[in-house]
Amino acid sequence: MNNSNLYPQIIILKGFGTFYSKELEFESHFEVVHFPQNTIITTKIKNSKKNIFAFRNMADIWKLKGLVKENLTIHAENLLFTNLSGDTLTLFSFKDLSIYKTQSNDFTSAEFPLVGLYKGDFKTQIDNWEIFCSGDKEKIEEIQKQNKNWNIQLEGLNLKLIKPNTSKEKLLSKANDITSLLSLALGNDIVFNRQKYYQENELIMENWRRKADHHFGAEACVPYFTLDTFLGKTLTNYEKWNEKKRKIFYSTVTGINSSSKGFLEDRILRICVAWEGLAGSWSKNKKKPNSELNPLKELLIKTVDGYNLPPNIEKNFIKTRVSDSLDWEKSADFLTKFSNQYFLDLEKINLDFKSLIKIRNDIAHSGLFRKKYTTGFLTDLLYYHKLGLQIILLKELEYDGLVVTSENKCTTYTKMEELIKPSL
Repeated sequence: MNNSNLYPQIIILKGFGTFYSKELEFESHFEVVHFPQNTIITTKIKNSKKNIFAFRNMADIWKLKGLVKENLTIHAENLLFTNLSGDTLTLFSFKDLSIYKTQSNDFTSAEFPLVGLYKGDFKTQIDNWEIFCSGDKEKIEEIQKQNKNWNIQLEGLNLKLIKPNTSKEKLLSKANDITSLLSLALGNDIVFNRQKYYQENELIMENWRRKADHHFGAEACVPYFTLDTFLGKTLTNYEKWNEKKRKIFYSTVTGINSSSKGFLEDRILRICVAWEGLAGSWSKNKKKPNSELNPLKELLIKTVDGYNLPPNIEKNFIKTRVSDSLDWEKSADFLTKFSNQYFLDLEKINLDFKSLIKIRNDIAHSGLFRKKYTTGFLTDLLYYHKLGLQIILLKELEYDGLVVTSENKCTTYTKMEELIKPSL
């Protein structure tokens, strides 16, 4: 496997093998180029009118099985036919590409180049697993320059797991659990597009499976220099959760991280949806409290009932709109009670659910801010409610270490206990 010296993120493989689809099959030399955003396979076909006509009318999914240098087997499925220019055929691989020496499911270690993680080297041991995360400082600095120039996230630090006589499935599951927790800690979806499996120090198998829809943010909630302590406190707890709880965790972290970039309207909408989704799933009291505005709501509904509306407008529709428009206070109280369930110090974290819900409703109904707010107010509203969600997730994981906070626009580190009110 050759890496470009100019662009180390690009991997080039050359080999010979068999391409086949539902109706066509042929042997040919090929080249595989692994880019940060996609993998392209090119090959030559026999340049005859009959072949070109057949290929141009093919929309089937393709497969490849062959050999690359050092007699490694390459096997790729679900290849997408994208172009035929002259006698050059181009296929895209989005997943299911393996390079292996022998077929095995018993390994001593595995490596996962992490996309989106550029600092935070650590090593730790948890439940007989040795866990390392490291990278060459000079190479990482060069990668970060490319990251900025290309405006895409690239492979940075390398996650290595060591546990003798372990299956591929267990190694992959452990890596997925670790990256899920790192995505919360660093406010940035940490993923991997390549998996490398070893027996002793020999690379036996490499899988390329691209992870889609990752959201790259910029605001960590756990200091990068304490990631070993963070994993030591949270990984075992996370692995005890059932699938439903993990999915809620994942969707909330995705909501938090996706609110880091884009228009302020979209970002506030996403963070509010994350709050409502988490509260709806984890709140001990699913019923929203009665609103102080209920008497006004009843009066407005009676007024609509007694009003002579045009025949093309349904009264039930108007009554629903009137009723829902006054539920902002009920929703704000529901989120407040949910945050109290975790004993969040609302004043210290600066949570303001009434403003959040009112602004969310304005955006949902009009797509814009109805009232003119200062940028500082909106960014602070977004930041503190993002922090509140992160603290709830950290508390659920039984984390009690340092949390990244902000004071006078400067990064600070605060103990979890200082953001939590004493329980009665």
